[in-house]
Order: sequence, then structure tokens, then C-alpha cells
Amino acid sequence: MVRKFTIDLNLNRGQLEQYYAGQVAYVWARDRNGVKIQFPLNLLRNFVDHNGVRGRFVLSVDDNNKCSGLEQINSSP
Repeated sequence: MVRKFTIDLNLNRGQLEQYYAGQVAYVWARDRNGVKIQFPLNLLRNFVDHNGVRGRFVLSVDDNNKCSGLEQINSSP
């Protein structure tokens, strides 16, 4: 069974530079129901622009708690 979490993200350019410098590997976020989730920051690379990453996303997770997909549903939360 796939579980889906809706999250709003607003990561600035400096926060993403920490990832590229090897200082950060995961994003911690709360979904719209207050559930705290962690996922690899590299899932966001398709959504990065010159300001960072901003928007509402749906994160899909499989039965083994592995991320099976990330979809942007709105570019500004």
C-alpha cells in the first residue's frame, strides 16, 4: 500500500548549498496533518530554481517506508 503525504516546502538557496557541500542529506518536514517525515534531499533536484525550492508536494512512500515518488502540485504554498 502506498501512503501519500502532502507537504509545503520553502527551502532557500543557502539551505540547498549545504546539501551540495555535503553537510545535509535529508529534509525534515511536517505533512498537512502534522506527521513529521524525513526524505532524501536529492528527490528535490528536479524542482530547484535560482531561489531554491518552494511549493506544495505529494511524497509517496511504499510499505517499506521508501520514497517511491515526489510530485509538485503547487509552485507556491
